[in-house]
This record gives sequence, C-alpha cells and structure tokens, in this order.
Amino acid sequence: MQDPAGPDARESELHWDDEVDVLCVGSGPGVLAHAVFSAALGADVLLVDAPTDVTDPETLAYLGSMTDDLGPISPVAADLEASVLRAEPAPIRTDPRAPIEPFIGPRLREFALRCVASPFGVLYTEVPDAGRTAMRTERGDTVQVASIGAFRAGADAPAAALTAWLDEQAHARGVGRATDSVAQRLIFENGRVAGAELAGPSGSTLVRAAAGAALSIRSAPDVGGWPGQAELGEQTADVAIVALTAGRFGRVVLLNPR
Repeated sequence: MQDPAGPDARESELHWDDEVDVLCVGSGPGVLAHAVFSAALGADVLLVDAPTDVTDPETLAYLGSMTDDLGPISPVAADLEASVLRAEPAPIRTDPRAPIEPFIGPRLREFALRCVASPFGVLYTEVPDAGRTAMRTERGDTVQVASIGAFRAGADAPAAALTAWLDEQAHARGVGRATDSVAQRLIFENGRVAGAELAGPSGSTLVRAAAGAALSIRSAPDVGGWPGQAELGEQTADVAIVALTAGRFGRVVLLNPR
C-alpha cells in the first residue's frame, strides 16, 4: 500500500493497545474527507471525536506551534461555506531550465488561516503526498489535489449536504469509528505525533497512528447552522482536498462545479 499520510512506520518503544495507519480526530468535513481519501488508498483508518476542550500541555503546545504564527483566528459565517475552486492539471515541468514557482509566504498564511478557521479545514501531523495531483488554479497557484468523488449540490445548504455525503462515504469505505470515545491527548515519540490516547467509558486506549494523524480544528455546526449557497444549487462538482506543496493544512473544496 502506498503511504496515504506520511513516512513508513517506525519501531515504537511505547506500549500501544491498538494500531491503525491513519487516525482522524474530529467531526468536521475536512477530517471526514481525509478519512475517506486514505481509506480509498487502502489505509486502515480510525475516526474519533475531538474533546470539547484540550487540556493536555503537550497537545496544546503542539497545536500552538502549528498555528501561533497565523495571528488571531475568529470563525465567521463565510468559513462555513463550501468553497469553490476552479483549476486545471498543472503542466509537467520537463525542462530543468524552466523557472520554478516562487515561494510566496503571504499566500501560505492566507491558505492556512482559511483552513484553521473552518470545519472544512484539516491539519496533518505528517505532510501528505500519496495520491495527490498537481493542479493550477485560476489565480496561478499550484495546489496538490486529492480527489474523492463527484457530488451534486442541493438547492438549500450544500455544505450540510456535502458533510452528510462525506459521512456516508466514510461508512461505505469501511472507516472505523471509536464510538463513545474522544482523543483526549496526542502522544509524541521522537519529536513526532505517534498516536493518541482515547478516553471512553471503559477507560483509556493508546492508539498508534503509523502513518500520521489528521486533526479537525473546528467542529461542524448543527445541520441548521450551515449557510445557504443558492449559487451552487443543483451543480455537480468533484469533491477534493486541496493543499499547498509540502504544507500541513488542507481544505475540502468543490472542484470545477458544472
């Protein structure tokens, strides 16, 4: 199996109660999409709810290190909308003398902010690369696209329908679910996220994530909390996760609606 989320599995010195390839923490459509995509690549995926409040110092420090340089993050109504992206396959660079796309810091920060402040966003503990396709947006940015499948938006609240569709896809792909449990804290080994401690009615379980974890920073609202987007009514689009090259953030988009 091609690794869906990170490096090859390493030997661990910790005692684990269970092991999966990919651990997905949260309930937002971003982390649901990563679970579906990873399962489609053949990974063993476990989905678990995030805690209401994170209190573990190491986990808080890790999340802070990923987001502190982004500045204040305040979710607004627009962050709940299903984003539309129009892009085409990026040309393959065959001439070594061809100019390399410049590194533009402000665009990275802008993209990371849009991911962190939305339930459509996802944070990866390992930089994902397997199964992605390079595409060029209308603005000229190159993005890495993980395609999930075709989705037809409804006339009322397409974001709500998209989230429900991703949940159905997770069931269809056999994504495991740790019901009645939450990921109480991340577990670190050799400076990396190695897994998580799941807390449930029967106690704690240590679950190793051999290929990394995906975290939803913002939870999904109730069904009635999603905004309407009449402009997307009855259009069909490719559901995809987009990320910047070598980036730790991704966001679910409706690609090339038609």
